[in-house]
Amino acid sequence: MRSFRFALLLQRRQSTRDLPLLLVLALLTLLVLVCALGGPRLLAGTLDRSVRQVVADAPDPDVVVQGPVGTTTPGSDRLLVDPYGIGSLPGQVRQQLPASVRRVTDPPTAAVTGADVRLTSEDTRPALQNGPVGLQLALLPGPRAVRLRDGALPDSGALPGVVDVVLSQAVAGATSLRVGSAMDVPLDAGNRIRMRVTGIVERLPETSPSRWRDLGPVWSARENRNGTAAPLQATALTDAAGIQYASDALGPFSVLIRLPVVPERLSAVGAHRIAAEVVRLRAQPGELLPQGGQEVTVRSDLPEAVATAEQRARSATAQFLLLAAGVLGTGAVAIVLLGGLIAARRRETVALQRARGASLRAVAAPALLESAAVVVVAGALAALVVGVAVSPGAAAIAAVALLATPAQVGGGARSGAGRGGP
Repeated sequence: MRSFRFALLLQRRQSTRDLPLLLVLALLTLLVLVCALGGPRLLAGTLDRSVRQVVADAPDPDVVVQGPVGTTTPGSDRLLVDPYGIGSLPGQVRQQLPASVRRVTDPPTAAVTGADVRLTSEDTRPALQNGPVGLQLALLPGPRAVRLRDGALPDSGALPGVVDVVLSQAVAGATSLRVGSAMDVPLDAGNRIRMRVTGIVERLPETSPSRWRDLGPVWSARENRNGTAAPLQATALTDAAGIQYASDALGPFSVLIRLPVVPERLSAVGAHRIAAEVVRLRAQPGELLPQGGQEVTVRSDLPEAVATAEQRARSATAQFLLLAAGVLGTGAVAIVLLGGLIAARRRETVALQRARGASLRAVAAPALLESAAVVVVAGALAALVVGVAVSPGAAAIAAVALLATPAQVGGGARSGAGRGGP
């Protein structure tokens, strides 16, 4: 016991004498621990930003659910989505999504559109002044999505069999259609579809642009360079009754439910699981419609974008591991050499202790306590700099710093290099 107390007293004097070297050891340990703790976080942040950027640059990473809309024929094995149920459908679809996919998507939007009908001057009253028009019917997202400038909103039930529509001011000007214009368009098999323009609307400033993304040229007519089609393409908005009447004449419409993917909510770790869920939904889309039975499809470029990001991540990870191994290995060697320098400065003192009969434990234990204090201080400072984290590399560096000096002190004492005479 007296020998151990003497060793502690002696160690205190040695620590005071070697304080500059101990500070250098603490600083070196701190730097290497910061690299060991911060490196993985830096890599994770880089990989997260990479997957977000790749997804943001993808053609269409959103999850898009598409199905037929119309009146289901009694006895038919093809079920159609009821036009009157479109309002609640997006929320129901989102509830059916896997939780991981739901977390990275914004609230969905729904767009119901049909095939174009070709209007000519013979089909309209008053006659068109600017040539034929390809007019696509779409479901008005809701009365609060637009502001009425003239006329009235669609009320397709007022005149049975007549589809009421509203147009934007730009479309009305480009097509020469106006409030009161009537259209009587012949279809195949002698069928006809009757439409009338009841109002002119404008988009409300607070309406999200994504609401109109899949509805076609609602707010300005689009020139068509295909010589076999009408030179102008435009979209007219109608209500649920109008969609029902039109689908009976034109065939089923299409509902497109878009769930916008928010790249900022993705992480490199979670993106793979989310992409796998989307792949499963593409293969089994029917589970997304709660009533079931409809022919639905799911499309998204998210899995392909994530696969591209993972390829880049593998390359970046390999480069990081090589760099980290070099940095941590160099740091560990420097710590060992510095520990050896401290041990060398204490060789004569160790020899004196051993000559007086001090045990190997009595010689090495005080040095171990000294190293533990250095590691604790360096580790606490590193945690303040980069935060608390679990890192095998940091644990290895801490072990090296803890044992570098006492191991070499004990090794010198064990070898007998420091033993003297009586």
